[in-house]
Amino acid sequence: MLKTKIYDPNIGAERIVFQRPVQEAYGPSWIWLQPLEMGNSTISVEGQEIWLPVLNIKKYYPSARCYALIEKLSKMPMTMVDVIYSHEEILDRLENDEGYLERFLLEFSRTKINRLNLVSPALTVAPQGQREKRAFVEAMKSSIQDGFGNIIVGIESNASGKVELPESESDNKSSQVKEDGIVLEFIKDFYEAISGKPVKRQTAQKPKKFVEGVLTKKAMLMKSGAIVVPGENVGKYYTNYFMRIELGEDVKEIKDTLGLHIEGVDDNVLITGTGFDERKKKFGDILFDSTILETFSSLNPGKEPLLMFGGRYNEDVGKFEVDRRVGQYFDELNAMIIPKRPAGDGR
Repeated sequence: MLKTKIYDPNIGAERIVFQRPVQEAYGPSWIWLQPLEMGNSTISVEGQEIWLPVLNIKKYYPSARCYALIEKLSKMPMTMVDVIYSHEEILDRLENDEGYLERFLLEFSRTKINRLNLVSPALTVAPQGQREKRAFVEAMKSSIQDGFGNIIVGIESNASGKVELPESESDNKSSQVKEDGIVLEFIKDFYEAISGKPVKRQTAQKPKKFVEGVLTKKAMLMKSGAIVVPGENVGKYYTNYFMRIELGEDVKEIKDTLGLHIEGVDDNVLITGTGFDERKKKFGDILFDSTILETFSSLNPGKEPLLMFGGRYNEDVGKFEVDRRVGQYFDELNAMIIPKRPAGDGR
């Protein structure tokens, strides 16, 4: 049997839950779907209040529905929440059609969910027919456009100044910056020059030259779920990221999409609260200064289904803080999903 009933203290009653037909690497889990209203929803999971922005796809596709797909692990104190959009009501069918339930659970394996979170702003259940599928996809696109500035956060940063960079080993007269493939080092040099603060490096620096530098960063973030651990819920954000670095005659660009997990963000206030423009700008400045986006981009170029944990956002002190307790949960889960990875890759 793929479904059973368990008592859920969040609702004070029994609920129907599902078990995967093929067990994930992290062991048994319980899965259920909770309907979400179009707009902004708050749900209670393991005693944590989780705010979830929901695209109004019903405006363009009237039969569409939205759910929180919740998966509680049996062997670890972690519960994963993902927002999923469907072309129609599916909860009744999941509860009463075992064949459909099995196909659904196989389709949304944890590995596939994690991969999709790296490249797409939403999980979707689309209709089978090509015409209806195109209509559903177009409805999603339109609802995403409506969400910009509402439930999707856009941030931007620009900086310029003189930057010290290593000279080319092959030709000291060359005006080209040495091509070492490590864009992150360029960024570290840039931040060090602009901020006047030293940046930690693993290797000694070679002789430098001065070039004019311009750094532009843009990002769009949409909350797509959360992960609940003891005493905390960590927001999950689909992030579309763009960076352009101009260093003398050398120009580099990075375009990437990430699944970023951040603890401590007051999403509702960030998007719609009092003084949200200033708070959004501060959040963007702190996020960009942390270099988390480019670091995670370089750590996972192959889009492996990892859960990337960026730490705790602390608005008062203006930085992302390392939370080793929470980070350890991510490290352990990542090691199960993709074995034989070095410790600490969750951060």
